[in-house]
Amino acid sequence: MNSLLLYLLTLGIAPLPLTSLEVSICNVSNPKGSLHLAIYDDPADFEQQKAAIFDQIIPVTSTREVRLMVPFMANQAHAIAVYHDLNDNGKLDTNAFGIPKEPYAFSNNPSAKWQKPSFLEIAFRPQQVMHTGIRLELKRWEER
Repeated sequence: MNSLLLYLLTLGIAPLPLTSLEVSICNVSNPKGSLHLAIYDDPADFEQQKAAIFDQIIPVTSTREVRLMVPFMANQAHAIAVYHDLNDNGKLDTNAFGIPKEPYAFSNNPSAKWQKPSFLEIAFRPQQVMHTGIRLELKRWEER
């Protein structure tokens, strides 16, 4: 392991430092379904809703705040999206106009209502929130 690290350093390829942050999801209003959490580190991937660097499905059994430790690249911008899949069908349900029918949240808790926020609006760097962690507030569309 040490020889691999020394070899990468001589090539100018140092592994990026990792850090773990606590991610809290609050305002869980219904003790059923699951939370779908996705983390992105590239604006293009976020816009296409593909290639999340981390995704997790968390079963919901109570309305208590959900907390988990998540690894992040320390010096890189990240964006988090989460939704509460109340009926466990694996997607964020929307009405005929594309308005979400299930609670959702983004990092930085933007107030965007009529369109999905951009990567830049919800991006953060782990060192900025090292001591506070990330708090995602689930809300329904009509609550925004």
